[in-house]
Amino acid sequence: MDFKLYVIKGKENAGKTNTCWKLLHKFKEHIAYIEYWDLRSSNATFDLDRQVYVNQANHTCDFVIIIKTKITHEKIAIISAGDEAWLLKRDIFHMLSKDVTTIVCCSRTINRKHSTIQMLKQCFEEYIIWSRDITYTQDNILKSQYEEEIANKIYEQIIK
Repeated sequence: MDFKLYVIKGKENAGKTNTCWKLLHKFKEHIAYIEYWDLRSSNATFDLDRQVYVNQANHTCDFVIIIKTKITHEKIAIISAGDEAWLLKRDIFHMLSKDVTTIVCCSRTINRKHSTIQMLKQCFEEYIIWSRDITYTQDNILKSQYEEEIANKIYEQIIK
């Protein structure tokens, strides 16, 4: 098993999923094709302004995607759902079974038994090459800036 793992950590509603959407948009021009797509919501609608899927409560929907890049032909996975350890672990192993070389995932910063952050440390710590907390704020402008900053940092490391 050889892969790179990037982890976006944060509190509930810190902007982890929005950051993943922003990262996906940064990859748009580099995508040769989408190998796998799983939108983790039923009755989702596409928000044209934000370019994301939202649920009935207008919250951004979690997703899992595998893209193959045009130039390097690398398979990159983004897993925005990081609330449940068993599900995140299953998703990571599913991505690895598809020969993904780079995975970006989210994790809540709650550090307790059976949390996603503990599972990542126990099972995948040696593969984590980048991990950052996204700063929680209720200020939507600052929140968007924090999301953009994290998405840029990950994108620059992967695409170089």
